[in-house]
Amino acid sequence: LALTGGSGGAAGDAGLTVAAGGATVVGFSMTNYIYPFGKNAVDLSVGDSWIEVRDSSTYFLDEVGTESLMSVSSVYTLDKIKSRKGRKIAYISEEASIKCEFRMVLEGDFMEGGLTGTFNNLYRFDINAGEIIVDKGSGEMRGEYHLEDFDFKTVMYFSHTFKRVK
Repeated sequence: LALTGGSGGAAGDAGLTVAAGGATVVGFSMTNYIYPFGKNAVDLSVGDSWIEVRDSSTYFLDEVGTESLMSVSSVYTLDKIKSRKGRKIAYISEEASIKCEFRMVLEGDFMEGGLTGTFNNLYRFDINAGEIIVDKGSGEMRGEYHLEDFDFKTVMYFSHTFKRVK
């Protein structure tokens, strides 16, 4: 069995990102939608900041199940709250530091390395509906890798925009 892609299903219904390769299907989420900005995001006033740490999250990049680790430390700030069409919208900014240590088998060869980087995100959160309506961000990750007899480095730039469609 060789999978070339995956989507939907129970993982997709739960809001997870679905990835497939080889004989493995993985559903994962970097966001907790019960507390989308962490368990410390309670009883806040405009201008307040709080820290959330997601340490040693396990993830898998290959079909043989080689374990890799990721840690994220985020500083969130409640920038303002506006009323729009009778709804309260919280404007929240995030500065995140990310560290990934990964190991994977790539076409039969073992590859390992590390990535570090920072991301800045801006959110609009509908307080009445309890959902993120805008999520925009960008960041940079720098990596150093070892694959068999080769050492190499990368720099990756990311950006994303999510906006709820009515």
